[in-house]
Amino acid sequence: MITLEQWAEIRRLHRPDRLPIKAIAPMKGISKNTVRRAGCAPAHRITAHRAAMAALAPICESSLGWHNRIRLPRDHYVRLDTCDYSVDPAVIGRMVDVRADLGQVTVTCEGRLVACHDRSWVAHQRVTDPAHKAAADVMRAALLDGGEVA
Repeated sequence: MITLEQWAEIRRLHRPDRLPIKAIAPMKGISKNTVRRAGCAPAHRITAHRAAMAALAPICESSLGWHNRIRLPRDHYVRLDTCDYSVDPAVIGRMVDVRADLGQVTVTCEGRLVACHDRSWVAHQRVTDPAHKAAADVMRAALLDGGEVA
């Protein structure tokens, strides 16, 4: 462990364009790693670190978040984690794409948006859009009357 006085002396000796680490270490009787750690504050190194960093590659938005492709079951809900989210019952039995990020769950069928809900982080919740419930009620009534469901 070095003292505060030794740390200050190393900093004074190792400023830019001064003595190298290899020369300071034997002079102070400490290892090169100790001199390296004490020689420069992180605030002074940030410029060099940023210059050495490569730019981030562009990210395709469709690769972010969670994605799954499923066949919509008869109950017209999709499950994400432990929560169920309602979907337009007109697409029951078709393949739908479910996408979720930290704030929203979206469901599309053949490129058409069929559900969009705020994501629920509370376990075992059932999130229902009133329009989906009304459409399901109409389809259920038509089926019970013996008619065909559109």
